[in-house]
Amino acid sequence: MPLTTAVVLLFVEISTHFVVLRWLFFDHGVSGDKIIQSVNTVMLCLTFLGGRTVFQIYVGLKYMTPWVYETMTTSTLEPLYKGLLILFVISVLINLVLNLFWSWLIVKQLIRIITRGSQVDKVYAADLNGSNGTVELKQEKPLVHKDAIRSD
Repeated sequence: MPLTTAVVLLFVEISTHFVVLRWLFFDHGVSGDKIIQSVNTVMLCLTFLGGRTVFQIYVGLKYMTPWVYETMTTSTLEPLYKGLLILFVISVLINLVLNLFWSWLIVKQLIRIITRGSQVDKVYAADLNGSNGTVELKQEKPLVHKDAIRSD
């Protein structure tokens, strides 16, 4: 059962292609008003919501939860194995919480793109320096007072 659960949970990676394409489009200046960018954003939203949230919750409740319960209560396993199983469950739960957070951000982004069009990308791109995606941080006051620096 653990191998089946692990293989099934690999399906959540279906959205990775669209995440990479979104980054690639943005890095190369393809704005939100291009049809390919819009299609990619919709596909990212659908695959992320479907693959990473709904499907992961379904697999967790249908397969993983009964298997973990049965393994922890009925089998006579070594404490190390039970500890590793608890660690696995905790990591899957953390992954699920992060995916729910990212799903919320992706839905928010999709709504923003639908309501504002390409203005979102233009405003965001205006804040960036260059094409490598770095943001210029302005330091208002020095971290160390100039009198505290000794020149020996």
